[in-house]
Amino acid sequence: MATPTTANLIFAFVFPLTLLLVTIFTSIKIADKLDQDFLEELAINQAIMEGKDEKEDSRASLEEEEPATVTRTRNRPKREA
Repeated sequence: MATPTTANLIFAFVFPLTLLLVTIFTSIKIADKLDQDFLEELAINQAIMEGKDEKEDSRASLEEEEPATVTRTRNRPKREA
């Protein structure tokens, strides 16, 4: 039975460890990118919601100033008994 050479031992232990480290660092990089994208999307959504709030506030102030003179009626036919 032949004993493993130094090159075989290096290939058997260092190569899998290198692949494992590359996988770990790549996953960390991807996770950071996803976190950054998520935070940017949250900021965009927050800005949109603030814009909607401002529009609603301006509409509310306009509605308060104008008197409500229009009444809604339904045009349904009357029942005959």
